[in-house]
Amino acid sequence: MIKFYDYPLRLRQTPFQEAYRVHQQLDTLLQEGNNYRFPYCWHHEKSQINNASEVVFRTITQLPIPGEKCTEIDVVEGMDLSFSVRLFNAVNQTAGGSREATFEDIQKRLPNSLKLSGFELLCVTPIENGKYFVIKPGQSSFPIPYLDVVLTVTVLDVALAEKALAQGIGRRKAFGCGMLRDIEVI
Repeated sequence: MIKFYDYPLRLRQTPFQEAYRVHQQLDTLLQEGNNYRFPYCWHHEKSQINNASEVVFRTITQLPIPGEKCTEIDVVEGMDLSFSVRLFNAVNQTAGGSREATFEDIQKRLPNSLKLSGFELLCVTPIENGKYFVIKPGQSSFPIPYLDVVLTVTVLDVALAEKALAQGIGRRKAFGCGMLRDIEVI
């Protein structure tokens, strides 16, 4: 049985496009400002308010923050789950740099990536392609291309699957990719 907590936040003066600033704000809140030291994952969307981001972060530790949503799932081997997730959408090229991945690239990469998280891929459905940026002071910005998808999976390894539910999957988790959302047991 895995139990985790989701917390919604609105980060003012932190635009959706600036994922690194969102990451810094969350780290300040969760790792530095309150002396919390635990893994977390997060997801963000554009806010209706200018220069703001709507953020949800997840921990396995209950925090004294209002708006908490607790989820408990009894994960067992062989069960099927469906969830949405934002995936980092780039592939490395040998001649330096990277390019935006095609949906076919994602389909090839997903089975192996999900196996490392304790899942077997049954189905993947694309939802939305997008891009935001990492803007570090004094450095040039670089894009974080993403693809939001709905995945249907079978649990192969309970411990790895529980870790993935609590901490996310894949690459660029520090920049808002990988949090499993809208989780349903099928």
